[in-house]
Amino acid sequence: MNVSNVSDIFLRGTQRLLECVEKKRIVLESIETKLDIGLERSLETIVGWIRIVLQTEYNRKEFFRAEVADDDQQQLYQVSPVKQILKRN
Repeated sequence: MNVSNVSDIFLRGTQRLLECVEKKRIVLESIETKLDIGLERSLETIVGWIRIVLQTEYNRKEFFRAEVADDDQQQLYQVSPVKQILKRN
């Protein structure tokens, strides 16, 4: 092997290495982009689901709160005459 053959092999190897490094960078960027998009979509789905659950729970609590308020009001009316009788004695 003479010096020119060694330098040719070295240059070809260096060029091939540079091509491989560039391809690796491109593939890693592609994977990173796909992961970012997947994570964003997953988080958006989770946040949307939590919003729906919280809205449903809020609506239930409001519904039950209205029922409880009606019951409390009725109890207040029922207790009022008893309070008046107790105050007299």
